[in-house]
Formats: sequence, structure tokens, C-alpha cells
Amino acid sequence: MSYLAKQLSEWTDIDVAAWHLAISLGLMQPPQPDAPAFAFGGRKDLFWTSNPLGDLMFRLLDDLQTLGAVEVHPKDDHLLRWNSVYQSPDR
Repeated sequence: MSYLAKQLSEWTDIDVAAWHLAISLGLMQPPQPDAPAFAFGGRKDLFWTSNPLGDLMFRLLDDLQTLGAVEVHPKDDHLLRWNSVYQSPDR
């Protein structure tokens, strides 16, 4: 299971999902083992403000939803999870 699929295996806030996407792409460092949960590498602002990195992560999450890899909660569009039945095109 990929890093992103593992991190998004349960319903996850969209900001946290964007952070994990950035980590999975190597654009941000993963949290240190002793870091508090959702520390965002000290850069939560990247996911709360309009900026190139945050905006890209949210567009990519939208694209992953269109692809069928990510699903949005039916009652709260700020919650995402990896679609457990998604099959990559190379399978």
C-alpha cells in the first residue's frame, strides 16, 4: 500500500490529506517520530492560505477524486479517503 493510500485509509480532513500528498510527492518532509499529530512540518499556513504549493495539492486531490483514487465523504466535502477499490491503470 502506498504512503498516501495508507494515510488516507480513514476519512481525513482535506488539509491533512493535502499535507500527506505533499509528503508523498517529496515536496515536504515526513513528520519526525516525536512530532505532535498533524504538525504540518511547522507550515500549516501552506494549507490554510492561497499559495502555489497548497493550491497545487488541492487541485491534485480534485484530480485524484476525478480519477477515482480518492473519494469525498457524502455529507462533508472536507473529508477524504483513499478509495479502497481503486485500481491503478497499470493493473
